[in-house]
Amino acid sequence: MDIEIDSQNLEKAVQELFAYAYTTNNNLDDDSFLGDDSKSIDNLNPFEFKENFKFLIMDLLKFKKQHKNTRKAELVLRNSQFEALYEKLEFEVKKHMRNEYQLKLHIENHQNRIEELEISESKDIALIKGLEEKCNGKKNPKSSEIDKIRKEMEEKIRNLLEVGEKKDKALRKIEYENIKLKTLLEEKIREYDSIKKELVKINKMTPAKKDPIFGLQNSFKKKHELNKSQNLLERSESLREYSHIKRKSISELDLESNKSLNIKKDSKEPKSADIMTRGQKRRFTEKLNSSRKSNN
Repeated sequence: MDIEIDSQNLEKAVQELFAYAYTTNNNLDDDSFLGDDSKSIDNLNPFEFKENFKFLIMDLLKFKKQHKNTRKAELVLRNSQFEALYEKLEFEVKKHMRNEYQLKLHIENHQNRIEELEISESKDIALIKGLEEKCNGKKNPKSSEIDKIRKEMEEKIRNLLEVGEKKDKALRKIEYENIKLKTLLEEKIREYDSIKKELVKINKMTPAKKDPIFGLQNSFKKKHELNKSQNLLERSESLREYSHIKRKSISELDLESNKSLNIKKDSKEPKSADIMTRGQKRRFTEKLNSSRKSNN
């Protein structure tokens, strides 16, 4: 807002300037300005006018000073904030630069490692190709025939093993029958011993010469028991010879299969239990001889 100042009347010009400053100050302070105030300004004496004008000017200067101080404080605060922000950003930039440098070193190391692996891969590929060429050059043309023969021999071995298993089962069955016959023979021997003891007692009590019929009956019983024992012995001997032949045939088959394939393999065949031990045979023959002598 422009004001017009009369240069001819200085006092009036100062009053108008004061009135303008006063009204403007009231407007800025949101104070109501009434028409009576303008009349009172016009009616001020020179001393009151000077004091009011001085107060207004001092108030304006004070406000200006406070504004400058506030502005300065704000600037100082903002400056410190900007400096702190700058230091923080500078630290982050340095951190990022350090991380970037470490990443570059890491990438370079990986690139060097990749180059070394590529060189090693090319060497390995060349070596594999060379070895494949050598293998193809030295390949035996009769390998297919050898494979065929190997398969045939393996099939024969499987068949022989199956036959051997079947023979083993038959041999175990024969051994089981031999054991049964052995137990039966032992029972007959015990029966023979008991009968012999009874005959001895009877002979002591009633001699055979006085009673020829009783002697004939005893001799007939003895011969019958001897025939039974001899039949059992012959049967056990034939079974043992048969089992021996079976074991021999199985071992010969294993030996032939080992010779054909040049494979060293220990063949373990189950051993059949002897039907009669040597002591039992000797005891049995002695009993037979003694019975024959007594019959004679």
